[in-house]
Amino acid sequence: MSTSKRSVALPSSTAAATNAQQKQQPMGTKGASLPPLPRSQVAEHQRSLPIWPARAALLDAVKANRTLVLVGETGSGKTTQLTQYLYQAGYAGTLEKPQTIACTQPRRVAAISVAKRVAQEVGCWLGDKVGYTVRFDDCSSERTRIKYMTDGMLLREAMSDDTHALEQYSVIVLDEAHERTLHTDVLFAVVKDLQRKRQDLRVIVMSATLDAQQFAAYFDDARVVYVAGRQFPVDTFYLSKSTTDYVDAAFVAVLQLHQDEPLPGDALVFLTGQDEIEAVARMLNGASRHLPMTAAKLLVCTVYAALPSHQQMLVFDPPPAGTRKIVLATNIAETSITIPGIKFVIDPGLVKARIHNPRTGSDLLEVIPVSKAQARQRAGRAGRDAPGKCYRLYTEQTFNETLEDVTQPEIKRCNMASAVLSLKALGVRDLQNFDFMDKPPRDALIAALEHNYALGALGDDGELTELGRQMSEFPLEPALAKALIAAATGTESNSNGSNSASQLANGAGASSSATAKQTPSVRDSAMVEVDSRTLAKTRPAVAQNATTSALRRQPCVSEMIDIVSMLSTENIFFTPSDKREQAEAARAPFRAPEGDHITLFNVFKAYLKAKGDAEWCRSHFLNQRSMAAAESVRKQLRGLCTRLGLALDSCGEHDRFSVRYALLCGFASKTAVLQPDNSYRTTTSHETVHIHPSSVLFQQRPPPHCVLFNELVMTSKTYMRDVTVVDQHWLAEAAPRLFSSK
Repeated sequence: MSTSKRSVALPSSTAAATNAQQKQQPMGTKGASLPPLPRSQVAEHQRSLPIWPARAALLDAVKANRTLVLVGETGSGKTTQLTQYLYQAGYAGTLEKPQTIACTQPRRVAAISVAKRVAQEVGCWLGDKVGYTVRFDDCSSERTRIKYMTDGMLLREAMSDDTHALEQYSVIVLDEAHERTLHTDVLFAVVKDLQRKRQDLRVIVMSATLDAQQFAAYFDDARVVYVAGRQFPVDTFYLSKSTTDYVDAAFVAVLQLHQDEPLPGDALVFLTGQDEIEAVARMLNGASRHLPMTAAKLLVCTVYAALPSHQQMLVFDPPPAGTRKIVLATNIAETSITIPGIKFVIDPGLVKARIHNPRTGSDLLEVIPVSKAQARQRAGRAGRDAPGKCYRLYTEQTFNETLEDVTQPEIKRCNMASAVLSLKALGVRDLQNFDFMDKPPRDALIAALEHNYALGALGDDGELTELGRQMSEFPLEPALAKALIAAATGTESNSNGSNSASQLANGAGASSSATAKQTPSVRDSAMVEVDSRTLAKTRPAVAQNATTSALRRQPCVSEMIDIVSMLSTENIFFTPSDKREQAEAARAPFRAPEGDHITLFNVFKAYLKAKGDAEWCRSHFLNQRSMAAAESVRKQLRGLCTRLGLALDSCGEHDRFSVRYALLCGFASKTAVLQPDNSYRTTTSHETVHIHPSSVLFQQRPPPHCVLFNELVMTSKTYMRDVTVVDQHWLAEAAPRLFSSK
């Protein structure tokens, strides 16, 4: 099957089993577990998987090669079975020297659900021999020998473990490598370097696509092994004419398919996000009530990352007799989960991606075309159990002439600020010549360095400041980490000139002798290697209000932790289309004139007072699972702050200035000023933006003069989301490296 002399094709199972559900359990909370499965059931399931006949050959290949690239189609069983093969072969060490087998996943949903399934098959409770670690949720123990984790979490372990170099791991499996997330690409380089230092470390790179040679070449001509999957033929159909309303086209396609195709046969519809999924679900549920009495029923299921676990579970259950299941999903259903019973795929050919603009410093969520490789992956979902059909909601010419061959690595289009901070924490000095598989754009690297410098995380020499090292300890975006640290300071420590936490929060504790008040002559040494421009040239001048420093700022770590916890959790609010006014009325008491961040704090405070009561959440149209997740994040952040020496001080119930000022210390580069036409202009990139309709400030009159925001979203306009009112006069003091005072 391979043209490389270093590659080998392994046999596939000939068994006729049709339920290779290796990743099908829904995500759960920490410690949530399912009872172990009967051994006979496990053995039968495992022998039915395409990877089973390749077991011995795979273990031989791992033994003979320190690095292996394993290519196996989705549904082959590689993710759940390989770790078990390695465990059974002794790669988990001995009683005297236990070791762990790590398997990384790009998505937390997959890491959790796969760990649950493997724990069932191994015959243990989750968190014992088999566990998982994702951001703000660690369900593992010292007894864990197989650990599934997000790639970002393994990267964080490497950052905090430079002395011992992840020595607890005997094998590191980098799964779903074809997705090429930013964390995965950075992890490639970290693990490659680590393997040079540790001759005993085994690395296995797993991909669901056949373009494995780039991985093999990057890992020093690693051996490539192929495991055949179980794939039935799929007929592909295209539109004769392009459409712009792909949501309506998907809805119509489902109804047409349901009318024309006999049962059994479920359908999988790819959409770009939760809003579209819920819209199509409403349309289909409405249409199903008007189907003829003789027609088969429709069961609409949805799956996306933030969906509550009990609803995720529904996509894996077989539909009742006489019913067709319609699964509406994001690209999580491309490779991360296998849904049984799918015979039809409807693919609009689009995906939502976060695109970073280094020139403006903005992150935009944009809907972009999929690649040919993604389109083939999607079509293949229709052929897991039986011959299937794929309906592409675009023309064949679009597929042939417009779509890129492979998915662009995330490192080519995303904000590099977090990655740069992580790499600096790992001791990387020369970012321009760092061993990336694909180098990030030069402008993106410069922008990331500038951003971290402006926050005070980097000194003039390009190395981490004390503030930067402290920021790197938090599993947060640099801006949120800076805001949280800034919340630990008050006016008192700022006024006495001490080189304390206040100066640290403003970046004064730099690795060079420069202070935050000085205008930097050039970027640090690493920046000079990349570009010779100076940060000083880009510093806008803003008016300095003489009374800003005189205002009494109180430490507000407690409040900031609550706000960061809410920002770290998706889909706090749910607003049914038929109860929009009722939902707005129920949440009206939480609305704060200062903006969305204080509103989130008010919601969280009321939730904690209600002790997480489910009925209270329902009556206020809040997602209880998301609120519980925020509470879990809060607990971990409070513990981390205590460990780092940040007192959990509160500024008091009525002090909103201190909270907003601390936020500004992190988000000064994301501020905007009102224009005569009631639009806003960003202070650093001079873009025209607008307050998002979901913001509590959207209809505030008169509109606030100056605001900060978390992110920009581009639809018909460029909108600011998560918006809070600030005073423009605070900018020069809150961000002295970014703004100069007049």
